[in-house]
Amino acid sequence: MMLVLAKVWGWLKRNWKWILFPVGLLMFIGGILIAIASGNEDDDPPPPDFGKEGEELAKEIAEAAAERDRRLEELRAKNQQRLEQLDLDQQKELEELKDKPLEEVVTWFDNL
Repeated sequence: MMLVLAKVWGWLKRNWKWILFPVGLLMFIGGILIAIASGNEDDDPPPPDFGKEGEELAKEIAEAAAERDRRLEELRAKNQQRLEQLDLDQQKELEELKDKPLEEVVTWFDNL
């Protein structure tokens, strides 16, 4: 029995590359095929239908965002001279205010 194991071990030491190469190649090809097969599926479920109320709410949100943007542009135009005199720290603060409520932006402009 030991003689057989010694011969098998000697053969494995000489030919291990020829065993691992096809196994590795098959795993590589299998991984590519699995990635291709799973990549074709749509993982995101369709958004729920909120009906008429949802459409009206989305419209109101879009209108409010447009109104906020319009007011911010008016505020920037009104304070253009002040904006041109801002230092770097104040410019960074102004960039951070883009997503803040309008009242906070107005307060920041008033404190300039």
